Amino acid sequence: MSLDLSDFQVQLDKTFDLTLKEVNKVHTGRASSALVEDIRVEAYEGSAPLKIIELGTITTEPQTLIIQLFDPQVADKVAKAIMEVNLGLTPNTAGNTIRINIPPLSQERRQELVKVIRHKIENGKVLIRQTRRETMNRIKDMFESKELTEDEVKGLEKQVQELVDTYNDKLDDLGRRKEKEVMTI
Repeated sequence: MSLDLSDFQVQLDKTFDLTLKEVNKVHTGRASSALVEDIRVEAYEGSAPLKIIELGTITTEPQTLIIQLFDPQVADKVAKAIMEVNLGLTPNTAGNTIRINIPPLSQERRQELVKVIRHKIENGKVLIRQTRRETMNRIKDMFESKELTEDEVKGLEKQVQELVDTYNDKLDDLGRRKEKEVMTI
């Protein structure tokens, strides 16, 4: 019997996607809907928190985010939610429209954001290592229970490490691109 590594790759894909989402939330001095679309808003009594993206449309101009809400009654709640997530953004509400001006970043703030990006990338790598450890333990258990031969174990371990290296490279590349984006004035 051989071990199928497709579950392992699915986990790596999920880890990469999660890290990508987290890195994209980093404020770069340019307007991006990723900054606010997943912010949860307490609206409509008795319902679960809603994401801003579910309450309206988000458009961007180079230095401005514009949120057109479907229901003007939730504008104040959306503005409050944006303030509470502490992104350093100040929403301006007018009817069912919320405008958020994205201030230019100072050099010091850019360097802080690079540290934040590196931390998020490292968190992604930690998740990849945890996934690798779990998969390697499963391979070891299958070998000990005689479900895999020594040659199969070596082949699987090599495949696992190749996948880990590929995803770590993808994370490093993501980090470099985002750092360049942050540092570009």
